[in-house]
Amino acid sequence: MNKAKYIFLSWVAAIVFFSMAGLLAGCQAAKVTGPMDSSGKELADQRRVGDYLIQTFSRGSGEGWAEITKAGMHVYRREGYMFQIGTMPDVVEHDFRRWLGKDITGLGKPDLILYEWTGGAHCDYIAYVIELGSPCRLLAAINGQHGVPCFRDMDGDGMPEVIIRDWTYAYWPVCFATAPAPQVILKWRNGKYELAAELIRTPVPSGNELATMALRTRKEWEKSVSNKYDRALIPQRLFQTALDLMYRGHEALGWQFIAMAWNPRFPMDNALIEELKRLMRDSDWWQAIQKPQTPSLTDSHGSIPATRGLSGEVGPILWTTKRRN
Repeated sequence: MNKAKYIFLSWVAAIVFFSMAGLLAGCQAAKVTGPMDSSGKELADQRRVGDYLIQTFSRGSGEGWAEITKAGMHVYRREGYMFQIGTMPDVVEHDFRRWLGKDITGLGKPDLILYEWTGGAHCDYIAYVIELGSPCRLLAAINGQHGVPCFRDMDGDGMPEVIIRDWTYAYWPVCFATAPAPQVILKWRNGKYELAAELIRTPVPSGNELATMALRTRKEWEKSVSNKYDRALIPQRLFQTALDLMYRGHEALGWQFIAMAWNPRFPMDNALIEELKRLMRDSDWWQAIQKPQTPSLTDSHGSIPATRGLSGEVGPILWTTKRRN
């Protein structure tokens, strides 16, 4: 064999070797999410709580569902797009599976938090609180819309509250990326999740704290080289901070902050402020925060009907804001 032919065959062998190595590495790295049967049903996740087996399934067509069985018998089923048990790892870093099987309502029975993503662009994320009893029953469906409902013990009583955001202001003043979304906290009491205004309230910030926040916001806006007013250049934090102050019990400071943080090169946009006031009037959460005694909001949000599981129970649907066209 001449030298040229030997070099050529060596190069061919090397190419074949590294190609096969890459293929094998790719096969080893491929994610296997679960077994799939002849109908295309794939097991996405499963957890056990005592005698209960909770499973979520998916199908390539975008169809998903969750099932709960006890001693081999189906006791609950919910259909939708994509379900996950106790967490939404692709969306939030926090893992709420610590509450799996715990009594999170004080009713004396283990509970399950089941999440659903409905398949929309950054929405909707729904948390279903299901009581694992006889029968299994849906206690609440909390629609976080563009954000995942988070479960954290905010008052130290050993049971988690639900943290969501008020998306009444979505796509305002310009687009979704710059929209403010103040935080709202819900607490289970009187057999339902209610707004816990007392947990949202915070101490009054000092004058120095307010001035520092306003200065930071104004400097961010003043970095713009444009000499023409454009609401798209208003920093997102301006209205986010203002609404945070208002929702936390300091409405007057919220309006004051807007004036303090406004770019002095431009006159106040009074039309924009009127838009904000109108949106606040449209927000069920803001209106509820203003009331001395907060009523239950369980049945006053949205129009999705209550749904039935195999056990035949009907659960309340809780929406975070009014739908806007």
